[in-house]
Amino acid sequence: MASAFNLLTAGGAKFDKNRFQRDFELFGGKKDRKGKGKASTKPTNLHNATTLPHSLDFFGDHPAAPSKPVQVEVESDSDSDASSSSSSSSVHIAPPTQKITLTGSDPLPKSLDTSLSSLTSLDSASTPSRGGETLLKALKTANINSLWGVQCAVGGCLLEGRDTICVAPTGSGKTLSYILPTLVKLGDPSRSLKETEEGKGVRALVLVPTHDLAIQIHGVVNAVTRGRSWRSLVLTKATEKAVCDSSPGPSRSKQNADGQPEEDVEDDEQSEDDEESTGSVDEFAQPKSGNPSGLGIDILIATPERLHHLVETSRISLASTRHIILDESDRLLSPDFLPQVEPILKGCTHQDVQKSFFSATMPSGVEEIAKKWIKDEGVRVVVGVKDSAVTTVDQSLLYTGSESGKLLALRNLISTGSLPYPSLIFVQSIERADELYKNLILEGIKVDVVHGGRGKSKRDEAIKNFRLGHVWMLVVTEVLARGMDFRGVKVVINYDFPQTVQSYIHRIGRTGRAGRPGKAITYFNVEDGPYLRTIANVLRSSGCPVPDYMLDMRKPTKDQKRNLAKAPIKRKAVGGGGRDVAREDGRKRKQMVEASKKRKVKLDE
Repeated sequence: MASAFNLLTAGGAKFDKNRFQRDFELFGGKKDRKGKGKASTKPTNLHNATTLPHSLDFFGDHPAAPSKPVQVEVESDSDSDASSSSSSSSVHIAPPTQKITLTGSDPLPKSLDTSLSSLTSLDSASTPSRGGETLLKALKTANINSLWGVQCAVGGCLLEGRDTICVAPTGSGKTLSYILPTLVKLGDPSRSLKETEEGKGVRALVLVPTHDLAIQIHGVVNAVTRGRSWRSLVLTKATEKAVCDSSPGPSRSKQNADGQPEEDVEDDEQSEDDEESTGSVDEFAQPKSGNPSGLGIDILIATPERLHHLVETSRISLASTRHIILDESDRLLSPDFLPQVEPILKGCTHQDVQKSFFSATMPSGVEEIAKKWIKDEGVRVVVGVKDSAVTTVDQSLLYTGSESGKLLALRNLISTGSLPYPSLIFVQSIERADELYKNLILEGIKVDVVHGGRGKSKRDEAIKNFRLGHVWMLVVTEVLARGMDFRGVKVVINYDFPQTVQSYIHRIGRTGRAGRPGKAITYFNVEDGPYLRTIANVLRSSGCPVPDYMLDMRKPTKDQKRNLAKAPIKRKAVGGGGRDVAREDGRKRKQMVEASKKRKVKLDE
């Protein structure tokens, strides 16, 4: 067997150590011939050896090159994402310089200075000296060394008590622009204000469209509030009781009469009848809540659906809320969420409540709705050009011809090494996300999928693994297109053509964050042709090259835009291969059930 093995392996490629000596020392180190192939235990001079380039140091465990007296810019800017708190890098990438425009009633508020101390130095800041020092120390610990442009402009508006509408590109630091001023305005945590009215109820409310974004914002809050016992919660099924106990609605008796189901009332009455009366005073007292001290919530982060249910059933009161922030407000004020958001805004009845709206895109119709809720016209902050893509992303459009061409183009990127990890792939539906995930996992790639059809725990686990580098590629739907901040995403692929310009801007905004370079590739087929010109105009406004034929194409009609916004284009299965028998059987079964229902309706008539 040994001779056969030697015969079969003879003539193979050999490694020339003399030719590649520097590379061999770089990755493997010198071997001790006397030690039978074992690595030498002699310490090597790492400073004299060839150092690994920073672009190849994926795990950050290779010794860096010796420091040289190189001139470095004095200005160092904060990072906008939640992972900045855990970053150990001392390199601070400054965002691109952009024009910031403020409009509103005079006098306009003055923007803050880029130094962190400007947050607590204003006369309107209510943070005491000790609290201000703790906040600044937490920011330094989170690797946040200065304020960015949007944070200076918005911070000045919020600290002066003005309602604000902010339109800023993706990755420009919008989250910190409202979190930091809100903490400064709150002053002390609710745990320090137990005996006062100011420390009761929900003091500040952040409304977001998705649970994943709420978890991310909660991580940012925790990162910048270390050192003080601030109480911030994400409204979930697990925390629902704690939130209601911290800011209860009407009395329990009224709640049973109006909001509580009849079955619960009957159960309570039955339990009371079963118990024998003792005649004591405590017997007729109201049942104690899980929050007997009346401890409030400093910052509550919630999605509209769950919070709207609590408000409508009078289980929670927002009468003491002094700050309400709508992140991704263009989505929250869309027809899908507006019926749920309006009762929440009406429930914030405090006379000094401050409202602010943030998004990377703000259509004129949505902005008019937002203006109805702000007082004294507020202040409008626009960073750069309104509704434009981030300029640090290299954007391109690629014609693939068919569904099989899309998968072939993606496989070609992977096989040639043109798709650096980590990367995001956007598709238009849950079914297509699962289909593409099954195709890619057969390629041996560390890939996962995130969409609305998966449970929250599985989505959170997939996102965590993606952040830690255990997953290299993430197939996602629109659920991750807004607000999610992944530090190292280098490429975004729009596998399915986006339905709107706003969707395209938010999708490619997952890369090129905080001034870093990124790349976005958008696939399109023949059926995407009518909508190609609108996306091509976005590329041109961002300075990316666009073929002339795309700009000369006919504009989509209003009906086409309206239909595309309602439902995506119908496409074949991912890969465009043979028949999907299981899918066809499911479709036939569904058609049979619908036909049976129609026949029953006719018979009843």
